[in-house]
Amino acid sequence: MHNKGFTHNKGFTIIEVMIGLAIAVILTTVAYPSFISLIVENQLAAGSNSFVGSIAVARSEAIKRGQAVRLEALDASDNSNEWGPGWRIVVVTSSELIREYEALDNNATLNSVGDNGAYTFNSRGFITTAGDTLNLCHSSGDGSRQIQLLRSGSTSLIKGAGCTP
Repeated sequence: MHNKGFTHNKGFTIIEVMIGLAIAVILTTVAYPSFISLIVENQLAAGSNSFVGSIAVARSEAIKRGQAVRLEALDASDNSNEWGPGWRIVVVTSSELIREYEALDNNATLNSVGDNGAYTFNSRGFITTAGDTLNLCHSSGDGSRQIQLLRSGSTSLIKGAGCTP
């Protein structure tokens, strides 16, 4: 006597695959905007932290060396106020390069409100000109940072300010 029982199929039915795929599409659709927003925020945070950190390095180098140190945009030769392509720290008297910083992400711009392409720190760590404000903006218009550089050489960072969509 031969028992004809149910045989167990291994694998998924087309209905199960379609349901799984539908759930994956719904989750992706819901998560994608949040993910893009997270990427924008991380790009802005990285850019602002890098620039604020370079200000601190330039200031401390000026104090340590007892001489003027300049933080300048890489394209400062044409008096540009655009810091996005990168910047460097140099000793004013010898033009010795202390450090050079890479360009920001292609979707970000960093502009000086006061049209400054360079800031010089004296031996006491103060800026030799008036303070300035720089706006870090993302091309999507979803986020921004405003970096305020005071005459004392200190900085403040304001999230979500300084850019108009």
